[in-house]
Amino acid sequence: MLKKDLINIVLIIILILIIGGVGLKFIPSFPVISDSEGYDVVAQNLIQGKGFIYNDKPIKESLSNNFVGYPVFLASIYYLFGHDYQIVKFIQFLLLGGMAIIVYLMTRKFLDLSPLLALLSSLTLILWPYFIFYPTLIVSETLFIFFFLLLIYFLLSFSKKPSLKNSLLVGGLLGIAALVRPVALFLPFWIVFFLLIFLKPLREKVNLLKLVIVLIVFFAVLSPWGMATHQLNPISNHLLQSIITKAYVRLDYTEGSQALKPGETSLKTMALARLKNIYLFWNPGAEGANAQTIKETFPIMGVLFHIYKIFFFIVLALAFWSLKWIRRKKEILILWIVIFYFWSLHIVFWPYPRYTLPIIPLIIVLAWFSLQNIGYKILNRNLNKTEEKT
Repeated sequence: MLKKDLINIVLIIILILIIGGVGLKFIPSFPVISDSEGYDVVAQNLIQGKGFIYNDKPIKESLSNNFVGYPVFLASIYYLFGHDYQIVKFIQFLLLGGMAIIVYLMTRKFLDLSPLLALLSSLTLILWPYFIFYPTLIVSETLFIFFFLLLIYFLLSFSKKPSLKNSLLVGGLLGIAALVRPVALFLPFWIVFFLLIFLKPLREKVNLLKLVIVLIVFFAVLSPWGMATHQLNPISNHLLQSIITKAYVRLDYTEGSQALKPGETSLKTMALARLKNIYLFWNPGAEGANAQTIKETFPIMGVLFHIYKIFFFIVLALAFWSLKWIRRKKEILILWIVIFYFWSLHIVFWPYPRYTLPIIPLIIVLAWFSLQNIGYKILNRNLNKTEEKT
């Protein structure tokens, strides 16, 4: 690692400590309700030795979101520091710093970004409004995205060098990510399938074995939870019902959106709703009840939210521009394979900005990759014009 890289990583750490301190002091506290309450209660029951219990019942019977990774994370913090939400939020800001460092290392090692652009990629992540906001909530997003980005880093390492070590790390991180949020449950099969189609070296016998090891390790990480709860996976109990009933027919699917009742669902309505989800998935957000609370606390945030939305679509456009390099650079292909997984999944399910959030770091990375290559193209064009004149 170059001295410049070490300096940039130190700058990232300093910045996240500043942002974390400011965020904890000034961002309003939101009530611990709904999923947050479930996570919190289960974590406290774990500390008391009661197990994964909510309302005196196993969570597989009492919670629709019965995945265990985040309650274990909370229980670990409560055990070490006591039942203190501020400590949880501070640690989640540290995880945000870890996410930024992973992005920095990823862009330097696999996308050949300059130290400056790699740093700007990390700073874009840290300063992204949703990434500042979510560490202040008792929800699983920050923890999930941290492990998800670690997974992407080692997946890119695996594509470059399909070693046993990398296959173990990819499989293990896939399992951990699925335990935190079940959205990752089908990701191993998606990744293996498309890697085999698009990356010829992975079709060699020895590398096929490494891909099988990824799946074996993934199931091995999930298996203790399956044995403890007598179910195969940590997925939501009401997944199928959600697929059927959460067909949104309104363009405004944020706060107060109306889901269809089971008896009202028709094939045509569901198909139209799924078609709308293709573009609704890319909604920048900043429109729900929490955003309204922040705007009421800090009126200037209304203007800043509009600026953020413009910036969001600029970044998104630049990320899509990177598709030009999808055939020439396998790392771009792999990042888009993962992005298309989340996009496809939430076309079938339902699109909220929080479900787009895990792939926003990849969108940021691809946007800066595009900017670097656009810059190179302009520079080369100017050099050619200069040479022609001379």
